[in-house]
Amino acid sequence: GSYRVYKTVFEELDEFGIVVPEQDRIYDYFITYDLEAILNPQKIVTKSGKTKFIQQHQAVSCSIASNIEPFRQPYCIINQNPRILVAEMMERFKLIRTEIINLACLRWGTYLDMLQEKISERLLINQEKFGNKFDNTDDENTDDECSEHTNDNNINEKECSRIRKFSKFLKKDMFLSNMIRVYKRLHKYIYQVIILSFNGQKYDVHLISAHLIEYFLEMNSNDQSHN
Repeated sequence: GSYRVYKTVFEELDEFGIVVPEQDRIYDYFITYDLEAILNPQKIVTKSGKTKFIQQHQAVSCSIASNIEPFRQPYCIINQNPRILVAEMMERFKLIRTEIINLACLRWGTYLDMLQEKISERLLINQEKFGNKFDNTDDENTDDECSEHTNDNNINEKECSRIRKFSKFLKKDMFLSNMIRVYKRLHKYIYQVIILSFNGQKYDVHLISAHLIEYFLEMNSNDQSHN
């Protein structure tokens, strides 16, 4: 078989003349949590009509901490209603995430801006090269290359419009196409947050999975109602 070692986002930035110091090429911010559960007695009736007694694992508390200030001390949430417990967990995660993203933007936001400037310069060069073809491109019939950038510190609206108009010509300029791809990758790198747990994949996530889905569906519904 074949094995391929993919370049890091910083190694790809090197190719565009944007050099990030070695000490800043590691994402070292994270959130960690641990759930505790009780055994909740349950009585069910089987298909044969017999009564069966079981014990269901029910999440009742969660401890959350981070390796950044002021969240290093564990924060404990206790609630016997798993739905409310999950909602309070998510609110705590979002609070810590905001601070992590602030730190990440201070650390790598400059390189994001530098890459955006290079994209703008390349767009200007191609606009002059393609002339009327560029200006007359129909926005409605082109792919939105900026569709993934909907939050802070992304390519601005003016650049998005220019990239939309230029999308038909991206295949002719792979250098520009790669810059936009790496921009998206770096943007994602900055705005994603690592959440760690002890035995989470096998136990903790399954313990609250139904309530997590319910929480995200509710958040999505609220977002749509506000739009």
